[in-house]
Amino acid sequence: MKYFFIFISLSFSLAVKAEFIAKVDFVRGNITVNGVNPAFPINLREGDKIRAFPKTKPKKTGSFVRIIFANGDKVGLSNGEIVLEKFNKKESVFGLIKGQFFNYAKPGLDRKLKVKSRNVSLGVRGTKYMIEEKTDYSYICVCEGEVVATKGGRNSSVKAGYDLKVLPGKPINQSIEANDVMLKMVTDNFALLGEPVQKPKDDDQ
Repeated sequence: MKYFFIFISLSFSLAVKAEFIAKVDFVRGNITVNGVNPAFPINLREGDKIRAFPKTKPKKTGSFVRIIFANGDKVGLSNGEIVLEKFNKKESVFGLIKGQFFNYAKPGLDRKLKVKSRNVSLGVRGTKYMIEEKTDYSYICVCEGEVVATKGGRNSSVKAGYDLKVLPGKPINQSIEANDVMLKMVTDNFALLGEPVQKPKDDDQ
């Protein structure tokens, strides 16, 4: 299995040959990378450059990290843990272990983008969506564009303004219109991500 590691761009930057893939743009709370390995604890700070990383894990309630990738994609992680399984020009694959994962997928890139959790796999066609992973469900909400959720060979499309809850041991359902409370929570976090959701224009009266 291939592992990724992080190198902070201070004295390490000249010695590291790994390709630059992202930078930490905003941190609220205590964020660690590879924190499960006591021999290699690293606290992330704004401006740190990421060569590659196995786990990014906010450790305190209310923590949030914003990461900007070299291709223009942005990731926000709140009270969660992710693994970057693959990252290249053709494909990006994230593994969400727990918490809330917000993703701005830059339009126009000719690449596949996937997110995998214990309950569901997402193929991303949209630009702004979130997935929350808890022990008893996975929750998807889309603000712009579309994602396709897959479980057990069945697919469910989730478009802008809709959400989907996936339960362990249960077949996947069809998405439903998201309520105002959830949409506000998600849109607020995209504002924090630096990619505010564009509100649809009101119809002419």
